[in-house]
Amino acid sequence: MNQKQTNRKKSFKRIMKMVVSYYPVLFPLIVLLIIINAVLGALPSIFQQNVIAVLQQAWEQGWTWEVTKPHIVELVGTLAMVYFVALIIGIAYTQLMAFFTQGVLHKIRKEVFAHMQKLPIRYFDTHP
Repeated sequence: MNQKQTNRKKSFKRIMKMVVSYYPVLFPLIVLLIIINAVLGALPSIFQQNVIAVLQQAWEQGWTWEVTKPHIVELVGTLAMVYFVALIIGIAYTQLMAFFTQGVLHKIRKEVFAHMQKLPIRYFDTHP
């Protein structure tokens, strides 16, 4: 590994430590909500597979629509609930991310400004 990659890794670790220290509860919560939303986003394909299996079983066994309908309605209702929960979680994590991002940027700017205030005037004269 060269020096540039090592510096990038160190910088990333330092920034992540700062971010987690600013919001120690909110950061893991946002990560958890993102993971849950990703899992919920993968579930519709499973429900589609189940609906196709029910329709295939109904076709093979010669069921009428009245017999097949409760199975399909149950699967579609469950799918609608999954979409609704995914929507709520998606809204929650995007709003939390907006708050989180603005807060982290504000705190970093305050720290940088406070550090710049401590620098001697000579530094600003010699560094354009």
